[in-house]
Amino acid sequence: MRRRLELLVLVVALAAAGAFLVSFAAQWWGRAAEEPAGEGAPLLPQPSEPEFDPGRVKLEPRIRVEVLNAAGKAGLARQVMDRLRAEGFDVVYFGNAEAFGRDSSEVLDRVGKPAAARRVADALDIERVRTELDSALYLDVTVVLGQDWAPAEPATHRSWWRRVVGRIARMLKESG
Repeated sequence: MRRRLELLVLVVALAAAGAFLVSFAAQWWGRAAEEPAGEGAPLLPQPSEPEFDPGRVKLEPRIRVEVLNAAGKAGLARQVMDRLRAEGFDVVYFGNAEAFGRDSSEVLDRVGKPAAARRVADALDIERVRTELDSALYLDVTVVLGQDWAPAEPATHRSWWRRVVGRIARMLKESG
């Protein structure tokens, strides 16, 4: 009886070892067939392209903004910086302009993206937007604050509605 048990254990051990070797050999030769041959062939498997997922949300790049106080009012650039950051813009610099006494505010497109400049202007209720390219600056938009800029009332339904109506009026004015 003992001899039969030893024989059974030996057969099971040999079968397990054989299955392991067959599995190892199948994987080894399967990989070798898939890999390109030659001297320049990569030794490690290369990452594949991720599958396209239409449900994945595409994030827009943040708009980099510079805020310059040309009105001469103390703390104005900081106040606008706080407001823009609260609305999701990346304010990379704020401070004083080279000269004070400017009457009107404007938003400058620095990289040829007028839509980005318009988004910043709309967030601040500034009408004037123009393109003035400057590749030496590492930003997208410059806000130049003049004497006419005043902080808007706190974000309420009414101020939101006025902003929407203003945008629609500007779009109609530009199209016709």
